Amino acid sequence: MTTTTSLTVAEGAALMGAPEQIRTTPAPRPSTPFRTADEREQDVAARFRKDTARHQMTILHDDGLYRHLRFTSNPHGYGEYWFDLITWPGRLAMCGDIGEDYVFSRTADMFEFFRTDRRWGINPHYWAEKLGGGRRSVKEYSEDLLRQLVVERFVSDARFEGVPAGTGKALRTWVLDEDLSDEHLARNVLESFAYQGYEFADDVWEWDFHDYTSSFLWACHAIAWGIGQYDVVKAAKPGRITAIRRVCENGRWRVKWRLDGARRVRSVRTAAEARDYMRYLEEQAHETAAALRTEARRG
Repeated sequence: MTTTTSLTVAEGAALMGAPEQIRTTPAPRPSTPFRTADEREQDVAARFRKDTARHQMTILHDDGLYRHLRFTSNPHGYGEYWFDLITWPGRLAMCGDIGEDYVFSRTADMFEFFRTDRRWGINPHYWAEKLGGGRRSVKEYSEDLLRQLVVERFVSDARFEGVPAGTGKALRTWVLDEDLSDEHLARNVLESFAYQGYEFADDVWEWDFHDYTSSFLWACHAIAWGIGQYDVVKAAKPGRITAIRRVCENGRWRVKWRLDGARRVRSVRTAAEARDYMRYLEEQAHETAAALRTEARRG
């Protein structure tokens, strides 16, 4: 993601000044003409926390590098903002109620790949490289990024090279107060700007105004958080098996239980198989309870 240079946002906004009062109905703009890349990512992070505040994990499959985890607020199936993490050797797929599916490829154990960066937060720039379509597949035109780059360029020129008096206000009036939601029209506005000899000398058609989509950033947060939830459950010892039951849903038998609080599900073909698997889980639960009592006495 693009990072700011030279002046801070507040300094830049102050230097730009208020718009020239030459229009009868100037478009209202916030005092800061854009949201920075960090602010955009923080907005998505806050939305992710809100969207998944009641999510719980269900482990549908867990066999070495073959995993299928579901995260949802609905204990009986899919719910709003549900998502799945699925891994097999060399791949991690993330899909769900966010409009897009993503498949990453890098190392044999993709959980380990994402764990490496998790301590520092998400790393969308690096992670996007591991998608089949690369970074461009998860980027879109960003009006905020255009405004950010324009202000950064102006502030840098003003600080190190000098610009004619009044340039900042003119730039804000004739560029930043315009509707820049269409990329082609926005580039035309930027290219046509000139004030007392000051203009953007570079070919503005070469500037990159594309930033990561909010759905991709949401997915990055989901992956990091989901792996963290999985690691918490796997680190718990010994595993407590509780709430064992069998259900028949749409003609399909399933055995459901909780392991250290996390929901687990196993599909079986018949009621008899469900009963046998329940008996197996109950035996495991008794063995775990006995081991815990033994450990407690030794402690």
